[in-house]
Amino acid sequence: MRIYKKYKKINLINGGVLYYTKNTISKTTKVSLAFDCGSRVEKIPGLAHFTEHMFFAGTDELRTKQEVADKYFKFIGANAFTNIYKINFAGNIFTEELEDYVKLVSHLITHSTFNKKAVESEIKVVQQEIANSIDNNRQMVGYIDDYNVFKHETFKNTILGSAKSVATIKSKDVKDYVKKYFVANNLDAFVVSPLSLKKVKKIIENNLSNNLPVNENFERLDYNFLDIKDNNFYSITTKKIGKAYVYIHFSLNKTMNDRKYINKFFLVMDMMNDFSHGMNKELRLDKNLVYGSSISFSAFKNSGYLTFKTECDNENVNQVITALSNYIKKVLTNGFSQEELTNVKRYFRFTDKNNEPRTNNLNNKLFFYKRHGYIERYKDIKKLCLSTTLDECNRMFKEVFTSPKVSLTLVSDLDKKSVMTKKEFNKLFDNTNID
Repeated sequence: MRIYKKYKKINLINGGVLYYTKNTISKTTKVSLAFDCGSRVEKIPGLAHFTEHMFFAGTDELRTKQEVADKYFKFIGANAFTNIYKINFAGNIFTEELEDYVKLVSHLITHSTFNKKAVESEIKVVQQEIANSIDNNRQMVGYIDDYNVFKHETFKNTILGSAKSVATIKSKDVKDYVKKYFVANNLDAFVVSPLSLKKVKKIIENNLSNNLPVNENFERLDYNFLDIKDNNFYSITTKKIGKAYVYIHFSLNKTMNDRKYINKFFLVMDMMNDFSHGMNKELRLDKNLVYGSSISFSAFKNSGYLTFKTECDNENVNQVITALSNYIKKVLTNGFSQEELTNVKRYFRFTDKNNEPRTNNLNNKLFFYKRHGYIERYKDIKKLCLSTTLDECNRMFKEVFTSPKVSLTLVSDLDKKSVMTKKEFNKLFDNTNID
């Protein structure tokens, strides 16, 4: 079974990059027009996300937010978002509308006015969004980010910023940000389409990249701030933040090339993360130790790692680490149950005969691995995961957690004397004596 294939990577005339693959399973085109300028490069916390908002605040032709919205969101699946790395215009759209969509994105980038009145109005909108991002435990959604793992200063803020930082943003800040980062040689265009590569390249170049300025001195930043060739470290950082951020890393001898294994292993992670059966239930509901927690997978060229991450009160740090260790020991001893596996497989057991792309998106979905150049077909992943057995899941769990290479990153108000030592930490996760 072939569950993935690589993008073709094509350099555009003026320095941008097109990643293309043929869409053979639907008549729609999935497009992602991304600029390497997320929150990690911003000078004011929240500026990247705010700039994304301002692209929809009005242009010299589409003068109001409503006019922009009416034009942009008429495209099926059109969206825009900001993360640590990128600002992204994306859509799963009708193929015959691809050129019009790309033209509109180009227009929003090059003709948005970013005037003072619009900026002041949008500040209030974003501040309300920040207020709405506080969850039931009064924690800001998205505060846990790569800063605590990578120790890189540009990761220290949330994507949204704070109400206070956003209030300082001026029209000039937005204009300067756009001028610096929205250049042709900073464009990554990901396109999965029934159209030929030649046609797609022509559409992207003629309607977007050729309309953008070129900055010959622009240098893209590297993504990989963490050297994981030997990530057996134990790091405690004291900061007056009123709570603790706990990251526990487990090395995994797998890379993004191991697609079949990884897609099977996602079932293991789903069972660990399950709110009704797994680690989340034990730590958050049963023991009331954490605000929320998860296990996620990251991969690089030569290796990968699993990361457990959570927020908790300072006084609960040692207890949280111990509880995670006990959860792992319990699964190593008893294994997952068939009920748990059936529960996470339910996501693949849907039927949808509607051929309209907006509602049938799951059936047509192509999974994007943009940073590593992979896409995956949903129907193949579905077949693979539904055929994965309980024995396979338990065996994969044991491969990772029986004798793990494990490390801790902790950011909290605590000093090192209040946290278990590296020797105690390593001993806690030494599971070699468990049958």
